[in-house]
Amino acid sequence: MPSPPRRQRPKSRGDPSTALKLVQNRRSLEKAISTYNRDQGHVMDSATEAAVRRARLACKRNLGPPTRMRGISLAELRLLASKLTGFYAKQRVAGYLMASWFLLRCSEALSMDMQHIRFDEGSKTVSVTIASSKVDQAAEGCVRRHGCLCTSNSDRNASICPYHVLWHLCLTRKLQRACPGSAVLANERGNRFLKKEFLECFRRDARESGIVVGPNCTLGTHSFRRGGVQLLALGGAASRDQLKLFGRWSSDCIDNYLEETLIADSPSYAARAVGSVQGQAVRAGVGPVSVPHQLPRPAPASSEDLPAAEGRPAASGLSRSQAPKNRWLTVPVSGWFRQDRPQGHVTRKGHSH
Repeated sequence: MPSPPRRQRPKSRGDPSTALKLVQNRRSLEKAISTYNRDQGHVMDSATEAAVRRARLACKRNLGPPTRMRGISLAELRLLASKLTGFYAKQRVAGYLMASWFLLRCSEALSMDMQHIRFDEGSKTVSVTIASSKVDQAAEGCVRRHGCLCTSNSDRNASICPYHVLWHLCLTRKLQRACPGSAVLANERGNRFLKKEFLECFRRDARESGIVVGPNCTLGTHSFRRGGVQLLALGGAASRDQLKLFGRWSSDCIDNYLEETLIADSPSYAARAVGSVQGQAVRAGVGPVSVPHQLPRPAPASSEDLPAAEGRPAASGLSRSQAPKNRWLTVPVSGWFRQDRPQGHVTRKGHSH
């Protein structure tokens, strides 16, 4: 009678992940590692024992070295929007911007259908329905909204505006005969993106746009969610609790995403502290009256300083004042359509007929 197959033990010596699977709590971690190495015939030297102790303390203090994707910055999003041209490239850029503005996980962005995006032309807002996610196993769904960034027809923010970018993404998908159940983000074959394929396209687009992507690249599909929440926090768009709700974080791990942006205003800490103390002294009737410290603010950029493609209306024989107010809905400045024939039909090569 053949004997039952023997259970194979892991072959890696002192592998932390293997050791963590062998124990149920951190107090027995050191003992488990020592026992495992002894059973394998290894003698732990002083350096290995010290490493084991550091691992145990790291578990206790939650100081393990996590591998995280870095957040994509606003400047890099602008670079992608301005450098990438072509029908499919513009669709991918719209996907990058959608994931960043709405703090989407990659799985949430790629599983989104056309029916999950709604536009309100009156208020210039776009609504995105997140049907399900890893924190919504019951698939109850939730809706997140963003408004238009453009203050004029020639606003430089038009190329990254969540309202207009998604408007034209959905418009071009409809020209590809997408139905309500079709994917919002599709590859050149018309199929829904796979995560690995989407990651490869993103890194290739980043390289072509001039973004440094090294061999140990930390720029990935989670860079949109991380970079998006850092952008909203750094700009003071919302409080931490508001961002936690908007991004659907069920725990305080949002702090791991915010990281240094929580103290981005640290250069003003000293001035604010001294000003507050002196203000209390003045109200109490003691101490000299001082002038509050004012941080310099950069002057807003004029329309003349903007790039020609984004700072001026399309060359159609109309002056700036004569340009139609709804020109964005006819001829976007981000290069989706040819501007010489705004009433035409868009083909996959970006030409109109």
